[in-house]
Amino acid sequence: MNTNKSGPQENIDLGNSKVVNIRDKFDNKTKEILAKRVGYLCSNPDCKNTTSGPHTDPKLTINIGVAAHITAASPGGPRYDSSLTPSQRRDSSNGIWLCQNCSKLIDSDTNYYSKDLLQGWKHNAENHAKQLIERELNQGWATTLPEYFESLISLELTTSPPIGRNIGQSSDGQFWLVLWDSRNAKYQWSKITEKYAEQELQSVCKYRNVTNWQDLFEK
Repeated sequence: MNTNKSGPQENIDLGNSKVVNIRDKFDNKTKEILAKRVGYLCSNPDCKNTTSGPHTDPKLTINIGVAAHITAASPGGPRYDSSLTPSQRRDSSNGIWLCQNCSKLIDSDTNYYSKDLLQGWKHNAENHAKQLIERELNQGWATTLPEYFESLISLELTTSPPIGRNIGQSSDGQFWLVLWDSRNAKYQWSKITEKYAEQELQSVCKYRNVTNWQDLFEK
Protein backbone atom coordinates (compact mmCIF):
# COMPACT_ATOMS: atom_id res chain seq x y z
CA MET A 1 0.00 0.00 0.00
CA ASN A 2 1.47 3.34 -1.06
CA THR A 3 0.45 6.68 0.35
CA ASN A 4 0.06 9.51 -2.13
CA LYS A 5 2.31 12.27 -0.75
CA SER A 6 1.67 14.88 -3.40
CA GLY A 7 -0.66 16.77 -1.07
CA PRO A 8 -2.56 16.37 2.22
CA GLN A 9 -2.87 12.68 2.91
CA GLU A 10 -6.56 12.18 2.20
CA ASN A 11 -5.96 9.81 -0.74
CA ILE A 12 -4.57 6.30 -0.39
CA ASP A 13 -3.37 4.43 -3.49
CA LEU A 14 -4.28 0.75 -3.11
CA GLY A 15 -1.98 -0.23 -5.97
CA ASN A 16 -4.81 -1.31 -8.27
CA SER A 17 -5.60 2.11 -9.77
CA LYS A 18 -8.28 2.64 -7.14
CA VAL A 19 -8.01 5.69 -4.90
CA VAL A 20 -9.96 5.91 -1.65
CA ASN A 21 -10.74 9.29 -0.11
CA ILE A 22 -10.22 9.56 3.63
CA ARG A 23 -12.48 12.20 5.12
CA ASP A 24 -11.19 14.39 7.92
CA LYS A 25 -14.22 13.81 10.11
CA PHE A 26 -15.07 15.52 13.39
CA ASP A 27 -14.77 13.35 16.47
CA ASN A 28 -17.65 13.12 18.94
CA LYS A 29 -16.13 15.68 21.30
CA THR A 30 -15.88 18.25 18.51
CA LYS A 31 -19.47 17.59 17.45
CA GLU A 32 -20.63 18.12 21.02
CA ILE A 33 -18.71 21.39 21.28
CA LEU A 34 -20.25 22.71 18.06
CA ALA A 35 -23.76 21.78 19.22
CA LYS A 36 -23.44 23.21 22.72
CA ARG A 37 -21.89 26.49 21.57
CA VAL A 38 -25.14 27.33 19.77
CA GLY A 39 -27.49 25.77 22.31
CA TYR A 40 -28.34 22.88 19.97
CA LEU A 41 -30.06 25.32 17.59
CA CYS A 42 -29.51 25.35 13.85
CA SER A 43 -27.02 28.11 12.98
CA ASN A 44 -28.90 29.15 9.84
CA PRO A 45 -30.44 32.52 10.84
CA ASP A 46 -33.51 31.75 8.72
CA CYS A 47 -34.04 28.46 10.56
CA LYS A 48 -32.81 28.35 14.18
CA ASN A 49 -34.78 25.15 14.77
CA THR A 50 -33.90 23.08 17.80
CA THR A 51 -32.01 19.91 16.94
CA SER A 52 -32.31 17.85 20.11
CA GLY A 53 -35.20 16.56 22.16
CA PRO A 54 -36.61 13.66 24.18
CA HIS A 55 -36.93 10.09 22.94
CA THR A 56 -39.82 7.85 24.02
CA ASP A 57 -37.18 5.94 25.97
CA PRO A 58 -36.40 8.20 28.99
CA LYS A 59 -32.75 7.22 28.78
CA LEU A 60 -32.38 8.37 25.17
CA THR A 61 -32.56 11.60 23.17
CA ILE A 62 -33.39 12.45 19.56
CA ASN A 63 -30.83 14.41 17.56
CA ILE A 64 -31.49 15.91 14.13
CA GLY A 65 -28.43 18.14 14.19
CA VAL A 66 -25.33 17.85 12.04
CA ALA A 67 -21.78 19.02 12.64
CA ALA A 68 -21.19 20.24 9.09
CA HIS A 69 -17.82 21.18 7.62
CA ILE A 70 -17.44 24.80 6.56
CA THR A 71 -14.72 23.71 4.16
CA ALA A 72 -15.01 20.13 2.96
CA ALA A 73 -13.59 17.13 4.79
CA SER A 74 -12.04 15.70 1.61
CA PRO A 75 -10.95 16.84 -1.88
CA GLY A 76 -13.77 17.54 -4.29
CA GLY A 77 -16.19 18.38 -1.50
CA PRO A 78 -18.05 21.68 -1.05
CA ARG A 79 -15.76 24.66 -0.35
CA TYR A 80 -12.69 22.39 -0.07
CA ASP A 81 -9.57 24.27 1.05
CA SER A 82 -6.36 22.47 0.11
CA SER A 83 -4.29 24.83 2.26
CA LEU A 84 -5.66 23.31 5.47
CA THR A 85 -3.96 20.42 7.22
CA PRO A 86 -6.04 17.38 8.20
CA SER A 87 -6.03 18.50 11.85
CA GLN A 88 -7.25 21.98 10.86
CA ARG A 89 -9.97 20.41 8.73
CA ARG A 90 -11.14 18.35 11.72
CA ASP A 91 -10.98 21.27 14.15
CA SER A 92 -14.12 22.85 15.59
CA SER A 93 -13.15 26.14 13.93
CA ASN A 94 -13.99 24.48 10.59
CA GLY A 95 -17.39 23.28 11.76
CA ILE A 96 -20.89 24.69 12.01
CA TRP A 97 -23.93 23.15 13.75
CA LEU A 98 -26.99 22.85 11.51
CA CYS A 99 -30.20 20.85 11.27
CA GLN A 100 -30.23 18.06 8.71
CA ASN A 101 -32.14 20.11 6.14
CA CYS A 102 -29.79 23.08 6.35
CA SER A 103 -26.70 20.86 6.26
CA LYS A 104 -27.88 19.66 2.84
CA LEU A 105 -28.94 23.14 1.80
CA ILE A 106 -25.47 24.68 2.21
CA ASP A 107 -23.95 22.08 -0.12
CA SER A 108 -26.56 22.61 -2.85
CA ASP A 109 -25.18 25.98 -3.97
CA THR A 110 -21.62 26.61 -2.83
CA ASN A 111 -21.43 29.88 -4.75
CA TYR A 112 -24.11 31.33 -2.49
CA TYR A 113 -23.35 29.35 0.67
CA SER A 114 -19.72 30.40 0.77
CA LYS A 115 -17.11 29.92 3.47
CA ASP A 116 -17.49 33.56 4.55
CA LEU A 117 -21.28 33.29 4.77
CA LEU A 118 -21.14 30.15 6.91
CA GLN A 119 -18.51 31.65 9.21
CA GLY A 120 -20.83 34.63 9.65
CA TRP A 121 -23.73 32.31 10.50
CA LYS A 122 -21.59 30.54 13.06
CA HIS A 123 -20.40 33.75 14.69
CA ASN A 124 -23.92 35.17 14.95
CA ALA A 125 -25.40 31.89 16.24
CA GLU A 126 -22.81 31.68 19.01
CA ASN A 127 -23.45 35.30 19.98
CA HIS A 128 -27.19 34.60 20.05
CA ALA A 129 -26.67 31.61 22.36
CA LYS A 130 -24.48 33.72 24.64
CA GLN A 131 -27.13 36.44 24.82
CA LEU A 132 -29.80 33.89 25.72
CA ILE A 133 -27.66 32.57 28.58
CA GLU A 134 -26.91 36.05 29.87
CA ARG A 135 -30.58 36.99 29.70
CA GLU A 136 -31.52 33.92 31.74
CA LEU A 137 -28.81 34.67 34.31
CA ASN A 138 -29.59 38.37 34.56
CA GLN A 139 -33.35 38.37 34.82
CA GLY A 140 -36.21 36.30 36.11
CA TRP A 141 -39.94 35.96 36.71
CA ALA A 142 -41.61 34.57 39.84
CA THR A 143 -44.63 35.00 42.08
CA THR A 144 -42.28 35.59 45.01
CA LEU A 145 -38.86 37.20 45.11
CA PRO A 146 -35.76 35.07 45.75
CA GLU A 147 -34.37 35.17 49.27
CA TYR A 148 -31.16 36.85 48.10
CA PHE A 149 -33.06 40.13 47.61
CA GLU A 150 -32.18 41.74 50.94
CA SER A 151 -33.67 45.18 50.26
CA LEU A 152 -36.34 46.61 47.99
CA ILE A 153 -36.97 50.34 47.55
CA SER A 154 -40.12 51.50 45.80
CA LEU A 155 -39.70 54.13 43.08
CA GLU A 156 -43.34 55.10 43.52
CA LEU A 157 -43.07 57.52 46.40
CA THR A 158 -46.49 56.93 47.90
CA THR A 159 -46.43 53.15 47.76
CA SER A 160 -44.39 50.28 49.13
CA PRO A 161 -43.29 47.05 47.47
CA PRO A 162 -44.54 45.04 45.69
CA ILE A 163 -46.44 47.75 43.79
CA GLY A 164 -44.99 49.13 40.55
CA ARG A 165 -41.30 49.81 40.04
CA ASN A 166 -38.64 49.09 42.64
CA ILE A 167 -34.87 49.05 43.01
CA GLY A 168 -33.58 45.96 44.78
CA GLN A 169 -30.24 44.90 46.16
CA SER A 170 -29.22 41.27 46.52
CA SER A 171 -26.94 39.76 49.13
CA ASP A 172 -23.95 39.96 46.78
CA GLY A 173 -24.35 43.74 46.41
CA GLN A 174 -25.86 43.56 42.91
CA PHE A 175 -28.59 46.09 42.10
CA TRP A 176 -31.80 45.10 40.31
CA LEU A 177 -34.79 46.75 38.71
CA VAL A 178 -37.78 44.89 40.14
CA LEU A 179 -41.20 45.29 38.54
CA TRP A 180 -44.53 43.98 39.74
CA ASP A 181 -46.70 42.69 36.91
CA SER A 182 -50.19 42.97 38.36
CA ARG A 183 -51.80 41.35 35.32
CA ASN A 184 -49.83 38.12 35.75
CA ALA A 185 -49.29 38.54 39.51
CA LYS A 186 -45.54 38.05 39.13
CA TYR A 187 -42.33 39.88 39.82
CA GLN A 188 -39.91 40.58 37.00
CA TRP A 189 -36.33 41.52 37.80
CA SER A 190 -33.24 42.35 35.77
CA LYS A 191 -29.70 43.41 36.63
CA ILE A 192 -28.81 47.11 36.55
CA THR A 193 -25.63 49.06 37.17
CA GLU A 194 -24.95 50.95 40.39
CA LYS A 195 -25.02 54.21 38.43
CA TYR A 196 -28.49 53.41 37.09
CA ALA A 197 -29.72 52.59 40.61
CA GLU A 198 -28.33 55.89 41.92
CA GLN A 199 -30.05 57.90 39.19
CA GLU A 200 -33.38 56.16 39.72
CA LEU A 201 -33.29 56.67 43.49
CA GLN A 202 -32.58 60.42 43.51
CA SER A 203 -36.27 61.31 43.71
CA VAL A 204 -36.72 58.84 46.57
CA CYS A 205 -33.84 60.46 48.45
CA LYS A 206 -35.48 63.88 48.13
CA TYR A 207 -38.85 62.51 49.21
CA ARG A 208 -37.35 60.80 52.27
CA ASN A 209 -34.86 63.58 52.96
CA VAL A 210 -31.90 61.21 52.63
CA THR A 211 -28.53 62.61 51.51
CA ASN A 212 -26.76 59.42 50.49
CA TRP A 213 -28.85 57.16 48.25
CA GLN A 214 -27.09 54.04 49.55
CA ASP A 215 -28.47 54.80 53.02
CA LEU A 216 -31.87 53.79 51.65
CA PHE A 217 -30.76 50.17 51.76
CA GLU A 218 -29.70 50.22 55.40
CA LYS A 219 -31.92 48.16 57.61
